[in-house]
Amino acid sequence: MNIILIGFKNSGKSTVGKLLAKHLNYQFIDTDRLLEGVYEKQEGVFLPIHAIFKKHGETFFRAFEAAIIQSLKELHDTVIACGGGTVANPTTAAQLKHLGSLVYLDVSKKILLERIATKARKPQMLDKNNLLESFERLYQERKTCYDSVADVCLKVSHDMPKEVLEKIVQAVF
Repeated sequence: MNIILIGFKNSGKSTVGKLLAKHLNYQFIDTDRLLEGVYEKQEGVFLPIHAIFKKHGETFFRAFEAAIIQSLKELHDTVIACGGGTVANPTTAAQLKHLGSLVYLDVSKKILLERIATKARKPQMLDKNNLLESFERLYQERKTCYDSVADVCLKVSHDMPKEVLEKIVQAVF
């Protein structure tokens, strides 16, 4: 069984995913790191995820991401932390549904915005000149996607990573 963590950027997917994988003795995959590695192997140069998105645009990025997700179809006993927009692509969301149980780490808008505001580099999908409005729009779009595909939705706004891990184990097993 695979556990797939979905949610907005800065919701704790990678942090909790690593802890959960260790707790379950599963392997851990962060799809953003995997995507960077595959890109580097194919192109001969390392680019961080935001730079790949900026250089090639969203259409290329989402198609590349879908191909990476498709390559995971034989995995078992793995915790997978997905990029924030991964499930916005219906094809990719369907691929993930076949891979395992989708767990949505639902963090409040307020806390996500606070976390994003403290980062030097803002997510590519947000307008730096109109952060609040662009965040609100993206949050609503993504929340709809997360709610529609998640097998489990966990409200984790004020939980520490270990508490989130415990909620996931109780909800999934």
